[in-house]
Amino acid sequence: MVRYILYVCILFMLFVGCKNSNLVFDTYKQKFKGNKLPLVVRGCYLSDISVIALDPARDSPFVTYNTLGYCSIPTNGKYFAIVTLAAADCYIPVLSTYDEEGNKIDEQDIHIGGCGGDCGFTCEEYMVINADYTIYTSDTISQYECDSLGNETPGTREHFVVYKTGRLLSNGKIELSGEMKKYLKD
Repeated sequence: MVRYILYVCILFMLFVGCKNSNLVFDTYKQKFKGNKLPLVVRGCYLSDISVIALDPARDSPFVTYNTLGYCSIPTNGKYFAIVTLAAADCYIPVLSTYDEEGNKIDEQDIHIGGCGGDCGFTCEEYMVINADYTIYTSDTISQYECDSLGNETPGTREHFVVYKTGRLLSNGKIELSGEMKKYLKD
């Protein structure tokens, strides 16, 4: 009889623990506004989108560093996908996928990371998740060497794009290529 009571108590605690875990995940995912695909993020130009502050202490275990909540996106499988924005010189889109119980399947920073500021350097960050779940992210860069007065040194200008491609799989995994570079004409 004691074994039976102990068994029932253990099952009850497991059930309550699972319910609380799902409740925490449900509360977290309800913070994100649904967005249609394609989803475009220009990390250096966020004035036209609405974001929410996320708190690593309150939103744990889903947030591990200072990020802004952006949106959820439709998926091509039985999982939940959200996009957050990590703070940097330009905001970094982070795609995270979770199973229905809130367990993380995958998480990837969807950016190149070549933008910043310096004499003779301009950059535009761009990321898109298309309706067919393909992913493209790029930094379009123009750069030249500067003389001691900050003027362009003739013959040193370059204009190129560094990019990655990938896709969001139906199991929630995120595939991204390595960085590729393509020179552009001015």
